[in-house]
Amino acid sequence: MYAFMETVMKKAFDRDTGRYYMVAMPGPATVRQNILDLEYPEDGISVKDASIILAEKLNLSDEQKNARNSSNLNVFRYSVVAPQFKWLLEAGELEQPGGPRTLYFPAISSSDSSDSTLRETSPDPEPEWASSPESVKRTAVDPDTNEEYEVPLPPTSVVKEALLDFDYPASGIQIKDIAEALADQLELTDKQREAKNTYGLVWRFHVNITANDLVNSGQLLKLRRGWIINPEQPDVETPEDADGDSAFSDGDTPSPEAVIDRNYRKHRDGLKAELREKIMASDPGFFEKLVLCLLVEMGYGRSRADAEVLGRSGDGGIDGIIKEDELGLSLIYIQAKRQEGNVSVSQVRDFTGALDCKGAQKGIFITTSNFTQPTKDFVEEVRSRRIILIDGDQLVERMIDHDLGVSLGIFYQLREVDPGYFSIDDEEINDE
Repeated sequence: MYAFMETVMKKAFDRDTGRYYMVAMPGPATVRQNILDLEYPEDGISVKDASIILAEKLNLSDEQKNARNSSNLNVFRYSVVAPQFKWLLEAGELEQPGGPRTLYFPAISSSDSSDSTLRETSPDPEPEWASSPESVKRTAVDPDTNEEYEVPLPPTSVVKEALLDFDYPASGIQIKDIAEALADQLELTDKQREAKNTYGLVWRFHVNITANDLVNSGQLLKLRRGWIINPEQPDVETPEDADGDSAFSDGDTPSPEAVIDRNYRKHRDGLKAELREKIMASDPGFFEKLVLCLLVEMGYGRSRADAEVLGRSGDGGIDGIIKEDELGLSLIYIQAKRQEGNVSVSQVRDFTGALDCKGAQKGIFITTSNFTQPTKDFVEEVRSRRIILIDGDQLVERMIDHDLGVSLGIFYQLREVDPGYFSIDDEEINDE
């Protein structure tokens, strides 16, 4: 049982499956009341420390405590607690004497008052930006009527200030995750959060173009597509998982090469997650073409002309064929499944039956999800033909390795001292 009545659903991301899911979290009023009721140390409290205390105080489950978003940030801390600290700061209930991104203290008037519960039970005041003449109106489209309408959003100046004041982790954050956090902080309504136009979510688009302005002016730094960080932010904190997953023990000073390698692997993990998200948002026909293009890039078939997309009724579960030689004497049959649930034994058995009908000896079954262990065992037991299984993680790994759906970003070339150069004699140097 939760220790709170008011709940909100937050989006979390499972990095193992590449899928999003919803997790229940305590609502804004509950969180604000518990923040006010904290016992503040004399030197103040950070959002990170407060989140740990509140997670225990509110009896959060392990799932709620450990849920992370697609930027690998803790959902409870960044999407639930942090926005309410900002809200209370704006409302004058908390103070930050040291300025942005420093420790919080209860406001003097707030700490002297014994009526904090009454303060929370009264209706929330309308956010200040709502009455501002600078409020932005952006066009949205009603999905039911297909008619356009205007949705009011916080002024660009307010969004800029919120973006600059955000507590960025050292690894940066994705625009979609910071947009969700700022929506809570700036108290957007459900209608404002969910409004869409041809660019997607209107609010996320508003945050994105504002962030781009700050990137162009040098106030924010773009790490890679969709990821930003504040380069001027002092003592930026790393995500919580760095405490347990760091490759370096306490007291160790990692080499620059080790740091680069660790961050490269983090970047690659984020890229894989983004690719899976893009694939799941595409239509099935595109996925079938993607799979064939990938196999051609991997060396199956001589060119794209040797790969044919079938994907139509009557093909017995065969989505594509690749000719391995000029005359087509050797064929590889492809099954491509863009789905969230694991591939079952029956699905692979059907594919095997389709291969039997074609008299085929080779098949490749590719999915965006995973294969159950019984499915893998079944394939191992099939002796009459060779079937290869490629799961979602292997799929995006191979896409990256073969530069499919990705482009080269920032390129760093590391150089090292050549000890051999310093061992040659003067005559050899002069000869050069």
